[in-house]
Amino acid sequence: MEKILEGHMELLERTRGIIPIICFEFSRSDKRSLKRKIHEFLEEYGSILKEVIREGIKKGLCKLRLSSGF
Repeated sequence: MEKILEGHMELLERTRGIIPIICFEFSRSDKRSLKRKIHEFLEEYGSILKEVIREGIKKGLCKLRLSSGF
């Protein structure tokens, strides 16, 4: 998880935070094919993150803590 977070932070620093703005604007687009591609990417990325978290919990590298603050 630490490596994933570092990668996100490095990308945001290199692009000066433009990536979230682009994703937001694309998601508001009327182009269905673009929306579908974004959705597919996010679904796949979410699956990868879930697997990383599962493996971390399995190996005792991270703990599952739920917060009611969300």
